[in-house]
Amino acid sequence: MTSSLSVGQEFLCHCAKCNLELAHIIITMKGNEPGKVQCKTCQSVHTFKPKIIKKRGKRKSTQVQHLENWSSKMQSGKQEAPIDYSPTKKFEIGDIIRHPTFGDGIVNRLIDNNKIEIVFEADSKFLVHNK
Repeated sequence: MTSSLSVGQEFLCHCAKCNLELAHIIITMKGNEPGKVQCKTCQSVHTFKPKIIKKRGKRKSTQVQHLENWSSKMQSGKQEAPIDYSPTKKFEIGDIIRHPTFGDGIVNRLIDNNKIEIVFEADSKFLVHNK
């Protein structure tokens, strides 16, 4: 905060009641910072709290994580050539399959006797097998 702020002056700060950054009037000062402020929108009086900027760590997007997961699983697959998907065929974990709509994917897990999770390049899907 700069020392140019004074009692009665209008400035922008976060209103806890409105949960927005709105115009406030300074009612009291604590050194160089406002002590109590009044929201011009809801008229509530509250203690001034300076905005804390949180630094966020660099995270990979879920799409990037999914693509990395898909590519690593595809490289560690059981066979070289993909098996054409059919609901009547039985698949095992690690089988690389080719689906007519979703493309190439790898069986990630068996849900039960006739459901599998397949990781495709764009998304994971639950499909029927062994019918």
